Amino acid sequence: MLVRLRFHINTPSRDGKEVQPLLAEECRTFAFRGVPAKAQWFDDEQEIEQLLQATSEANTPAEQTQHFLQQVSEASRNISALAWYSWRRNVRSSCTRLIAVCVAAAH
Repeated sequence: MLVRLRFHINTPSRDGKEVQPLLAEECRTFAFRGVPAKAQWFDDEQEIEQLLQATSEANTPAEQTQHFLQQVSEASRNISALAWYSWRRNVRSSCTRLIAVCVAAAH
C-alpha cells in the first residue's frame, strides 16, 4: 500500500509579522502478509524492501487480482484494532520524522 502524507506547516517569517506556509510531503509503503481480514503488517522496512524487489514468476489472473483487491477494500472497512494500531504506529513514526526535518529546516 502506498500512502502519501501531506502536511501544511505554518512557520513565522524572520520578522515574526507574517506566516510562511510550507507544504511537506512524504510517501511511505506499507505491506502485510496473509489475508486482508487478518493482515499481519510488516514492521521491518527491510522486509518491505525485499517484497518490493521481488520478481514475479508468472502473471496473476485478472479475476484473482480483482478478488484480492475486493478483499482488501472490504477489510479496510473492518480492520482489526491490532492491525490498525500497527499501521498507525508506522504512519506516526513517518510523521514524526517528517515534522522533525521540517522544524530543523525552518530554524
